[in-house]
Amino acid sequence: GLTSRTCCSKDFRDVPRHDLRSVSGHTRFATSSVCNIAGCHPHQWLPRSKQMAWRLATNTAYRFVCERRSVESFITHNGDCDAFTIHGNKYLYAISDLQLLLVRLLGHPIPSDVDSACVAGLLDMLRTKGVWLASVRYGYLFGALSTAGSLHGRSHELASAAQLEQLADAFAVASAVHARLQQRGRRRLRRMRPPRGGWQENGGAHAGALRKCPASRHAAAAAG
Repeated sequence: GLTSRTCCSKDFRDVPRHDLRSVSGHTRFATSSVCNIAGCHPHQWLPRSKQMAWRLATNTAYRFVCERRSVESFITHNGDCDAFTIHGNKYLYAISDLQLLLVRLLGHPIPSDVDSACVAGLLDMLRTKGVWLASVRYGYLFGALSTAGSLHGRSHELASAAQLEQLADAFAVASAVHARLQQRGRRRLRRMRPPRGGWQENGGAHAGALRKCPASRHAAAAAG
């Protein structure tokens, strides 16, 4: 209560801050599963892993940079996860079906059979920013499979986690090449001197200079 907290604050007033420790907890009431250690929060489906993550570096002319980062997700929540809809409200998947889909797409066994573990798996599916593997998984489930009909009982027919990882590696390589070409093109443009009369009055010279830029030639070839 308020009295005990007031007493504690007085008791620890003279204790150095670096010697203080705070621990918070709660008593779990299992709503739809057995109350055991495996069902306790927080939950994590995919273990921590090192992945290449992309971000927009605003301090260097707004270019995308790739860095090796630790990626992991945890969840804790109150309530039940009875089912989940995929592709709008078209198909409703119960927990048992959802578990099979997540095991297939994430490539990792279910950490616990409690319903909250599925929330952790869904977080791994939905949290994709900057990471190609997570983005490819998301695009496959919510994009490519949007016209495949119901996935009930068809998890074995889906692309495996290893196949999705191979596709993500291809996207990552393509992104790295594109970023390198853009950077090389910007350096080439900075070295160019404006033609006599300036860029505005001599559009032909400007266009000719741009055609000599490797990044422009690459973009034109891709467009052709």
